[in-house]
Amino acid sequence: MLLATLWLLPTAAPAGMAEAPPGEPPVRTFSMAEYNSNVQNWGAALGPDGLIYVGGGMGLLEYDGVRWTRHDTPNNSRVRVMHIQQRTDEPARIWIGSSNQFGYFQREPDGAMVYHSISDRLPEAEREFGDIRGIAEAGGAIYFQSIPMLFRWDGHELQQQPNWGGIFRRMVAIDGRVLIVVRQRLHDVTAFGWTDENPPPPLDRWRWGAWAWRDGDPDAAVAQWTRAVELDEGGGVFAHAVDVPGLLRLRTLAVGSERRRLAARVA
Repeated sequence: MLLATLWLLPTAAPAGMAEAPPGEPPVRTFSMAEYNSNVQNWGAALGPDGLIYVGGGMGLLEYDGVRWTRHDTPNNSRVRVMHIQQRTDEPARIWIGSSNQFGYFQREPDGAMVYHSISDRLPEAEREFGDIRGIAEAGGAIYFQSIPMLFRWDGHELQQQPNWGGIFRRMVAIDGRVLIVVRQRLHDVTAFGWTDENPPPPLDRWRWGAWAWRDGDPDAAVAQWTRAVELDEGGGVFAHAVDVPGLLRLRTLAVGSERRRLAARVA
């Protein structure tokens, strides 16, 4: 998701901010000079430490409610995707994907954020894989998706698999599985080891679409922007949600082809 402007919806209007009209949350925008990056920002998430992290056009941005801090990637490229992984025995890892680079940021005991590259484990001749466009977690492993390649890191070994019969378009983790789109069909790629002659078969009944369709509980059919799955047979439930605890909860629901916004509120 590309964010052209950085904005936050605080739970209460900070001092000096004009009160929002009734029914509308207060919004604060930040200039490029304030957050020390360029105009393109690719996603935002709230970390377990209470800080906001943003995938910026010049690295990973961090906001503590007062000031912005930028953490550069080794090649100073944009952070197109990120995934926050909570840890029980150490600080959270902020997994990031950028151009020809992927790995994680983690806070040291002195408060400094240090980057640990995983892609640097690849032979130098195999490091030109382009932008990382998706990150997913399943079974304790982290998956990184670019258009031509898929990578899997289990904490000890880095594996890679090329695409087959078409580019890797999207990747999503559902119910402990990692699914990827090739030619508008979803394939389960949780287990590595396929060949061009014997790739993972497409999943029955499921195909890729712009939204999420799933029978049953609407709250279970949650998808990120433009990252979702669609049931071939009609009658599914459409759900689209963006949740940033304490800041924003945007939810849309529809049955059949009718779409309507259910809620856009401060959580």
